[in-house]
Amino acid sequence: MSSNKQQKEVEIFLSQCGLLQYFDVFIEEGFERIESLLEITEIDLIQMQLLQRAVANAKGIPPNVPLNIEPTSVNYSLSNSNNEINNNTASDPITTTTCTSPSIQNSPITSTLQPYSQIVEYNHPYPSAGTMSAQSGMSSTEEEAVTSDNVHRLWKRKYHRHPKPDTNAPVKPPSAYVMFSNDIRAELKQQNRSFTDLAKIIGDRWKSISAEEKELYETKALKAREKYLKEIEEYQKTDSYKRYQQYLFDFKAENEAAARPVDNIHFIY
Repeated sequence: MSSNKQQKEVEIFLSQCGLLQYFDVFIEEGFERIESLLEITEIDLIQMQLLQRAVANAKGIPPNVPLNIEPTSVNYSLSNSNNEINNNTASDPITTTTCTSPSIQNSPITSTLQPYSQIVEYNHPYPSAGTMSAQSGMSSTEEEAVTSDNVHRLWKRKYHRHPKPDTNAPVKPPSAYVMFSNDIRAELKQQNRSFTDLAKIIGDRWKSISAEEKELYETKALKAREKYLKEIEEYQKTDSYKRYQQYLFDFKAENEAAARPVDNIHFIY
C-alpha cells in the first residue's frame, strides 16, 4: 500500500474522531499508518478519550464498555468443544491460560459489532466479533453463551521493532499548525487545562485566525522546511549518513530473517 493511501486512512480515522487538527502532528511523529495508531497504549491516552475510544472501537470493543489501559492480569478459560457450551450450565474448561495484557482489557463480544475495517477499506490485524466467530467455528448464539459466563477473550498486542532515529540528522521542522499550537500552549500553560480542552481551543483558534496571521505561520514553516531540505542534502554527503543507511539495511535484513517461518523439524527416534 502506498504511503499516501496509508496517510489518507489515518486522516479519515482522525476526522471521524473529531481530531483532524492533529493529523500533521501524528504524521510528524511517525504515525503514518492505521496499524501505528492501533498500537498506541501510552498512559497519555487517558487524557485523549476521543482517540482512546476510537482505537478501542476499531479493535471491536463496544462503546459502552469502560476502558482500562493499565496492564491487567486476567485468567480465562475456553472450551474446545462447541457442544459443551449452553445457556444453562458452563462445562469444565479443557484448557486454562493465564496472560498479561499490556493494552486495553478486552470485553465480552457479540456478533453485532462492526469494526473500523468496514468503514475504511483496510483490514487491521485485530479480529472483529464476526471474524472471531468464524475462526472459532462458534455461532452467534454460542458466542453469547460464552459472553453470559463472563469469559474474556484477549488479543495479544503485536510488538513491532523500529529502527533507532538518526541522532546526527537535521531535525525536521514543525508544520505551520504545530507552530501555532505550540504558541497557544505556551500562552495557556499557567491555566493547567486538560489535553482535551487544549485540543478544542487550539482547533477553534486555528479555524478563526485571520488569513494574514495564518500566512505568517505558513511562511515561517515554509522557510524552515527549505532550510531543512538544504541541510539534509548536505548531510547526505557525510559519513554519518552512510553509517546510518547501513544500519537501516542491517536492521531490515535482521527483521526479515526473524519474520521468516521456521520449517517444521521432524525427529526420528
